Amino acid sequence: MCRNNTNSHRGPAAMTTYAWTGPNGFTSASQSPTVSASATAAMAGIYTLTTTNGNGCINSATTTVTVNALPVTTATNNGPVCAGTTLTLTGGPAAMTTYAWTGPNGFTSASQSPTVSASATAAMAGIYTLTTTNGNGCINSATTTVTVNALPVTTATNNGPVCAGTTLTLTGGPAAMTTYAWTGPNGFTSASQSPTVSASATAAMAGIYTLTTTNGNGCINSATTTVTVNALPVTTATNNGPVCAGTTLTLTGGPAAMTTYAWTGPNGFTSASQSPTVSASATAAMAGIYTLTTTNGNGCINSADNDSNSQRIAGNDSDE
Repeated sequence: MCRNNTNSHRGPAAMTTYAWTGPNGFTSASQSPTVSASATAAMAGIYTLTTTNGNGCINSATTTVTVNALPVTTATNNGPVCAGTTLTLTGGPAAMTTYAWTGPNGFTSASQSPTVSASATAAMAGIYTLTTTNGNGCINSATTTVTVNALPVTTATNNGPVCAGTTLTLTGGPAAMTTYAWTGPNGFTSASQSPTVSASATAAMAGIYTLTTTNGNGCINSATTTVTVNALPVTTATNNGPVCAGTTLTLTGGPAAMTTYAWTGPNGFTSASQSPTVSASATAAMAGIYTLTTTNGNGCINSADNDSNSQRIAGNDSDE
């Protein structure tokens, strides 16, 4: 409790006797007694001192003690908060003469309810103390403990670059999150940690995919991954037929500038040339379907064959 006058009282010196009386049955034979080292409201009131001098003469005087209440100081915070979000303190009561906050990292503030930071960090966690002074000069303190929870370390990757027509998958982290929320091109959404976008990727699926995770403390973080879907080569396969038996049979493949060309055909025919000659003297056994598989610089593979490429082998004397 706070008081506005001293609880140590005195009369004239060298009296034969001193007799104090006061609230709560207080008595003392000291000239200037201490009523209490910790005043309470019950100690307020009138104290009377009766003194007797060496001649036996007696006189009295009174003093009125006022014990003012301490402010009912309160201190709270908006936590637990997540790292990167706003950290605020709330103090009370209102209408104090002064407010004095102290806390971690040398934090101080004279505001009743200050904002510690618009982007909290782990270093801001700890005990914050508010000391208030009321209009009577009475001082009291309260504390509040701030918790700053870490954000999830969100990760987002994909299995690309992928070729059109192959499987496109996303991989998210960390494990054991409360929620996973993927968004991406073409309105893609998924609540799986590591979803399959498609078993047959298309160029329209290329772009930025974002994963937002929420951990057990309700803290949220995001990460992105960029998907590349490479086009397949536009493979073409033609031949110079129909040809007659005994003439040259050639194949023509496309497009140009592929990393690899792989022809297969009747009689175990194979070639790594773009446009090979099957034979300078075609035979009926060479008729059939020839297939060209090409691989482009991105490792994407496509094939073409042409049923009309079946070679029509005719006799040297007639096409009939």
